Amino acid sequence: MATEAIIDHVWGPRGADRDMVRQLVHRLRLKIEPDPNNPEYIETVAGLGYGFMKTTRNRLRMLLRYYRGVVSSSALMTPRFVFVT
Repeated sequence: MATEAIIDHVWGPRGADRDMVRQLVHRLRLKIEPDPNNPEYIETVAGLGYGFMKTTRNRLRMLLRYYRGVVSSSALMTPRFVFVT
């Protein structure tokens, strides 16, 4: 997602700036990443913004399917889709 889109969605057109978004993503990585210096969940897309890594997107899709009743809870425990709470 483009940094400008994040700013517009969260703060509106008069919202924050790129440095604020960069700092907030850094703080989020400190909270959720096993090693914030080698992120596994949130990637920086140079010149664009931020996004979820492919494996994270797959995990989120599977979790949504679980909550919609499409897959069973055992599918969430397969090595490919292990969720950390």
